[in-house]
Amino acid sequence: MNITLAILLSLLPGAEAGSVCWYDFPEGSITASGDPFLHHHLTAASRTLPLDSFAIVMSLESDRSVLVRINDRGPWCKSEIGCPLLDLSPAAATAIGMDHGYNSRGQAYGSLDVIVWPLQPKGETMDPKYPEIAVELTGQDGNAFAILGRVKKALREGLREMGMPTNDVDTELDTFFTEATSGDYDHVLQTVMHWVTVE
Repeated sequence: MNITLAILLSLLPGAEAGSVCWYDFPEGSITASGDPFLHHHLTAASRTLPLDSFAIVMSLESDRSVLVRINDRGPWCKSEIGCPLLDLSPAAATAIGMDHGYNSRGQAYGSLDVIVWPLQPKGETMDPKYPEIAVELTGQDGNAFAILGRVKKALREGLREMGMPTNDVDTELDTFFTEATSGDYDHVLQTVMHWVTVE
């Protein structure tokens, strides 16, 4: 392991370095969480992370990252040694620049070296500040401005519906925006999950 990677892992609690692959089921197949498998959703299968938790997958090759929701179990290997950390949905694999698909014999190919950073440590629950306000981020990954805009809109509408005075709503929006923009893209994602329910 090189020094830069070791330092990065030390700064990200619970993060692991390894590889990820991708998997493909018929659209609508039921996953371990009970949700349908949807090719265009940013999801992943894990052997150990809690279902319905989230993780950031950071490619060590393409310098791209993606936020995925764990909704299935896998990948399954004969040995834990060298076994990929996650199975990504087709959309998640594409988001981090993984070259993936099928060869002429119909065999799946595609893997990538990554860091997987769970945003919900094992055994812990993540209670956002406003759990009743839900935000759908599918299709917005990688665009911090789109994510911030969508969350601010949801917060504004949700807080008004909760009866919060306009001045207090504005203060909360300013607090959220200041907190979310005080770091990098991954910090934006973490801040969002601390404020609202991400779907």
